[in-house]
Parts: sequence; C-alpha cells; structure tokens
Amino acid sequence: MLILANSCTRKNNDLKCYGYVENRETELSFRIGGNINAILVQQGDEVTAGESLAVLDSTPYKLNVEMRTAEYISAQAKLDQLETGLRPQEIYRSYSALQLAQAKYQQAVEDFQRIEALWKNGDLSLQDYQQAQTNLEIVKSQMNIARQDFSLASEGFPPQEIQAALANVERAEISLTLAKLELSYTILTSPGDGIITSVYVEPGENVSAGMPVMATSQLDTVKVNFWVSGQDLKWISLDNQVEIYSDPGEKLSGTICYISSQAEFTPSMVVTEQERATLVYLVQAIVSNQDQLLKPGLPVTVEIPRSEID
Repeated sequence: MLILANSCTRKNNDLKCYGYVENRETELSFRIGGNINAILVQQGDEVTAGESLAVLDSTPYKLNVEMRTAEYISAQAKLDQLETGLRPQEIYRSYSALQLAQAKYQQAVEDFQRIEALWKNGDLSLQDYQQAQTNLEIVKSQMNIARQDFSLASEGFPPQEIQAALANVERAEISLTLAKLELSYTILTSPGDGIITSVYVEPGENVSAGMPVMATSQLDTVKVNFWVSGQDLKWISLDNQVEIYSDPGEKLSGTICYISSQAEFTPSMVVTEQERATLVYLVQAIVSNQDQLLKPGLPVTVEIPRSEID
C-alpha cells in the first residue's frame, strides 16, 4: 500500500507526518475450563465493554455452588447452636437420660455384688463373674457420657469448640464465595469497546483455563504509529500534543507516548519505493477514540503544532 512520498513534511512550521492506526489485538480466554455452550459473536462484530461474548456449560459450577451453600448453612447452624446453647427441652432430655443411666448403674452395682458373693462361695464360675465385671464397666461408662452431655447442655459449650465452629463457618464462606466467582467466569465478556477480529473455537469444544477463544481489537483508545527523520526527531518529545487526521477528514487529539531510540528503514506502507532506504524513527501517539472514528489499519496524518516544537 503506497500512501505518500515522505514520512514527514513541514507546513507553516508545523511538523506533518504520516502513519496508520495500530491494530491493538487482544486474545481473550476463560479463567476456568469447560465445554463451550455458545459463541455469541462472530468475526467483524463490534462489541462494547462488558458485553457477553461466549458461554461455558455452567452445570458443574452451579452444582458446586449448591454444594458449598449447603456446607455453609450446616456450619452456620452448628455455630449458632454452640453460641446460643441448647433449648430447655434438650436440657431436660439430657437430664432425664442422666437419671436413667444412674438408675441402670445402681442396678448394675447391685447385680454385681450379688454375683460376686456367689462366685466367692463357689456357686458361680469365673467366666460369669468376669462377664458381670464387664457389664458393670459398660454401664458406668454410659453413665459418665450421660453426665458429660448434661453438663454441656446446662453449662454451655467450651470456648475452644465454639472457636473451631467459627473457623469452619469462615472456611465454608470462602469456599462458597470462590464457587460463585467460578460460576461467573462461565461467561466471557469484552474488556472494552472493540471489534472481534478472530474466533478460534466452536460450540461443543472443550477449552482449558487461559486457552485463547477469540481476539478483539480495542477501539476506545488506540495507538497511532508514524515515523520521523533523524533531522526532525529533535523537535519532538514525550507528552507532546499532536493532531490526528484520518482520510475522511476527522480530527482527534493525541499524546506522544513512545519514541524509538533506534533508527529503521522507512516502512513500505508509508513511502514510495524510492524512499524505503531512508532511516527514520518510530513514534507512537495514544489517542482517545470514544466515538470509534479511527479503525485499525486506517492511514492518518499526524501534525505536531508549532507551539509544541518551538
């Protein structure tokens, strides 16, 4: 593509250069893996910031949210129970269980004493005596457990147990938050206004996290590339204001953001064949393009006003 005969000229002492709008392409990918459920755009579509572009099958991620929600509810209920203590009915039930266990133990003690007397008189075998001892120990253990349960019910739960339950709630809450976040990642959205330049996948394909699925060219802010001769390089500096003119005649303002420190041969896209051996320096200007007047690859004229280079 031949555009002009020189990379820069002067007009009314303004520096006038030529270049084009850079194609700032960005590849987009999902943060999680899964099967592609739908592709909502195609190559060439203009998109806006936040617009949905593609969707993964969300079924496994929804199920994970449901599971984590149940875990959080269960952990919170356990904590509430420990913090508030048991209801009066539960305290009474544990007291009744303790009384029953004590009565059983008293009966077991009396039975053992009777069996022990028979064994000492030689009227009972050693095996029967040992069995009675074992039964007594079991009933005694059951009574101790009932006494401990009643103590917890009437006096409240130990602080360590409450602290452990609180930690479980916090872990469950974090897991639920992460599950909800992963579910939101099943929708790929546009990071800004732009044009879809490529689509790499089809519905039904399985993609991994970070695998590119499409590419966009951002339009809300663009860079303009132009070239300056070594003779004119001394007149420009970073943060110089420039005026950008496209072929249809629109005018936009930009700011120089990059000046190359190395010379290169003039790119063929901005000169005639005879001028390609000229050494020039690449300069870039960043331009706000909210109305999207500048498209990738569009040839432009860059003017640096005299006030900027005096």
